[in-house]
Order: sequence, then structure tokens, then C-alpha cells
Amino acid sequence: MAMATLSLAPGRQLQPWEVMFGGIWLAPVGNAAQGDGEDTSQANADATVAAAVAAGVKEFDTAPWYGAGAAEERLGRAVRRLGDASTKVITKAGRLVREPGGTEPCIPGFDEPGRPGLHERVWTNDYTAAGARLSLSESLERLGLPRVFGLRIHDPNDNSCNTRRTEAFVDEVEVALGSEGMCQGFRQLRSEGVIQHVGLGMNCNREPHQGVPEEILRLLRGSEPGTFDSALLAGGWNLLCQEGLSCFLECERLGVEVHVAGVFASGLLVSKGGTYAYRDAPAELVERTERWRALASRHNCSLPAVAIAFAALPRCVTRVVIGMANPQQVEQTMAWVKESGTVPCAVWAEAKELGLLSPVVTMCCSCYRFQQLCPTVRFLATGHSECRAERSFEIEKGLIEGAFDVDEIPRLWNEKMKEYLGVEPADDGEGCLQDVHWAAGLTGYFPTYSLGAMAAVQIFDAAKAELPGLDEAIAAGDFKGLRAWLKEKVHAVGSLYPTADELLVAVTGKPLDPQIFLRYLREKYSELYKLP
Repeated sequence: MAMATLSLAPGRQLQPWEVMFGGIWLAPVGNAAQGDGEDTSQANADATVAAAVAAGVKEFDTAPWYGAGAAEERLGRAVRRLGDASTKVITKAGRLVREPGGTEPCIPGFDEPGRPGLHERVWTNDYTAAGARLSLSESLERLGLPRVFGLRIHDPNDNSCNTRRTEAFVDEVEVALGSEGMCQGFRQLRSEGVIQHVGLGMNCNREPHQGVPEEILRLLRGSEPGTFDSALLAGGWNLLCQEGLSCFLECERLGVEVHVAGVFASGLLVSKGGTYAYRDAPAELVERTERWRALASRHNCSLPAVAIAFAALPRCVTRVVIGMANPQQVEQTMAWVKESGTVPCAVWAEAKELGLLSPVVTMCCSCYRFQQLCPTVRFLATGHSECRAERSFEIEKGLIEGAFDVDEIPRLWNEKMKEYLGVEPADDGEGCLQDVHWAAGLTGYFPTYSLGAMAAVQIFDAAKAELPGLDEAIAAGDFKGLRAWLKEKVHAVGSLYPTADELLVAVTGKPLDPQIFLRYLREKYSELYKLP
């Protein structure tokens, strides 16, 4: 049986609102991998959150577990003092924080000078629907907020927790999936409008290189369709570990967003040496990190920017979660985020050659995310696109004219890939069969996609002329103005005009003009990739 592979589409430019703030950095922590010695004062939390929001970050991830409740307390105060209604907080449920006094185990690893007893706080697990409501109530009290945007199920069956407990092991995933379990509780809270977003959050670094915890797949497959909006993987997808494949494929199948955390591999990818997965970093990973650092340097990229670019490659990744400990780190991180959009495709090609990427990762031969570069614009056929429409058109034209037979398609496709990009598909799935229309006996589709892209750019050009500040609004995640404009100009009209050109004349004042599309491509990709 062939190994399942994950095709990646290089070239994405993460927007600030696609970066989620990892709230553990606002908590007292007990190991260097998570920021031991950092300033965890409320003043620093206020300044850090304010800097993140000013940089365009809108969403904050936290949990009762982080700092034994201290992370929620500090984040809540910072958000309240900032008073920005656009900020969204997602917290977690499953672990209830308690003051000492019972038989529950102490929360490990969290301590802070000046907070006597904080490190003595204990936890008890509750993955029931009632536990979800109780956890939410307690989180809102710590946060001091009237509501949160969403909740995630937090690390059920985490062995690092269960081994500290004295009672018999309980399958917390089974509890969560039950008729009175947390999944049902989350669905009810969402249907009531108490929360808007339901997710799961799993630490993939419990046992390094042992694969993504099976609990993720059990929750995704065992819950009712539509239960989860997102799955947060911490440590399962970065330059040193690509074991999140099975989760990514399942999320794509189910239409579940993926939020990726741990993109810097416990800090190894931003500083030399240190720890990985809560223990001393193995020599093999330190050596692998240095090979990545050298590769990034050869392509004039910083290693953190390469790490962020890699995290954002899969289509299903909608958020990259990054911890930032102070305003200076916010500034540096957002600079890396901006740089990540300029990481050339050649980095990934060389990484594959050097064995730095897992065999399950295949570089993009399909181009779903970047098919605006697919028309017959040969001068733009750089490594991050493959001009699929041009190849399709040439081959379809030859078939119609009888220049060759269907059996010759794989060879011709591969020759064009080699000619245009220097890439040789490993099999027909990466080659000619990536075009699903041909397998269905349909021809002529990609030229129509190109025409659609041209029309879309022309319509957007008209929208920008009529809506001052549209680019800035979109960069801030505000699409209301554009949606209203499209509803009036395009959606309400539907197919009332006999031809697309007549619609374009009504909306933009002229029929389809390829020069608008060419100008858009030159400006956008010249800036992104420093093209001449």
C-alpha cells in the first residue's frame, strides 16, 4: 500500500490575524523550554498583549493548566485594560485547577517567586459536559471576561498527567465522546451561543517521535460530524518533526481547521542548544537544527522565518500559534512572520534532497492555493507555481488535434514539469492525475479558471477604487465592506447578464482586460519574491 503523503503549497504570506498568541508565556513556568526566568509580571503581560494587538494579532490561546490559572488571570487583565473588542480568547477545558487540600496531585512545573502556594495548586480531570460548563465558568472568573470565543478539549489521556495520579486509569477520550461527555457539552454551548468555536488541543511532544497521539484521531472520528471547528497540534508539525500527517489528512477530510503550535520546536529553531519536549535536546536534533540553519543561510533566510513558513504550508492550517514573552519578542516574531512569505521554494527542494523533510512530505505539484499563477504567463513560472493551465492547455490542444494519444499524457506532462520547473513527479498522482477533470473525462477547465481569476482581479480592482482603505481593512481581517459591495454589484445580479463581459462592463466599466491581471501579478509577486 502506498504511503499517504501530504502535498505542500509553498509561497503563503501569513497575515498578522492568522497568528495566534500562545498564552503560556504569560504564566510562571518551570523549565527553560517554556521561558524560565522571563518577566511574568502583570505590567509585562499588559505591554506584551498590547504590542501583539497593535501588530495585528487578534486571537489568544490559553488554558487553566498554564501557570495553574495564572496565565488566564494575566491575559484577562491585559485584555480588559486594552479594551479592544476585536480580540478573541480561546481557552481549554478538561483540567480543573484547585487549591491544595485534597488528594489530587500538584500541578507540575509551575512556580513563581512572590506567589506563595501557586506551585501547590492541584488539578482534577473532568471531561464530561458538566465539566465543560464548570471549567468555562471558572475560566471566565479568572479571565474577568463576560465570554470567550471558543473552548478546546485539553490533552485527554495525557500520560504525563495520569502517571501522577493514584486512581485507576480512565479513558478520558471515551468519556468525552459519551452521551454526557465534553463533546456533547461543547456542542450545546455553541448552539446556545455561549461560545462560537469548538476545538481540541493536544500536546504531541509527550514522547518525542512516537507519532501524534491517537486521541486526536479518536476524537475527530468518534464525534458527531461538525463537532470540531479546529484541532490544535503542539509540536507535531515543525522542521524537526512532521508526524502530524495523519491528523492533517483527517482534518482535510472532515473540513476541520488546523492550528499549529510548537513551530520553533521548544525553542531549538530560535536559539542554539537548550531543551526539546521538556527534556535536554537529543544530540541528533541539535545537529539537525544546525543543518537547517545552514540551509536557511544559503538561501538568505533566517531560520525562524523558515520555521514559520513551513508551519503554514498545508492548506488546512489556518492559524500558527506562537508564544511571545515581551513586546520585543512580539516585534521580532512579526518580522519573522513577514519574512516567512519570502522563503523561496528552493529551500524545500534542497531540504528534500538533504533528507531534512520526512518522506511523508511531498513538495507541491498541485497548486490549489496559488492557482492565480496558473495562466499562460511563462515569465512568472517561478518555483512556487507550476503554470498548470499552460501544461493542460498544450496537452488538451494536442489531444483534440490528434497529435498524440491519451497514453502519452503522463510522459508529456512530466516533460513539461521538467522543462518549466526542473521538477519530476514521483508518480501520476503528483503528475497528470492531479488534474481531477481529466480523470472525469472533462477538458478545457483550467483555461476557464484562468479567465475567472482575471475577472476576479478586475472586479477587485474596481472595488478598491470605490472603497478607500480596502487593503488595510482586509489586512485587519475586516471583510464587511467588501462583502456588502459584492452583494450589491455582483451577487444580487447573479446570471442576469447574458455574458461575463456584460457583467464586467456593468461592474467595472470595461470588458475583460488581461492587462489588469498582468499588472496585479507583476506588482504582487515582484514585491513578495523580489523578482526583477
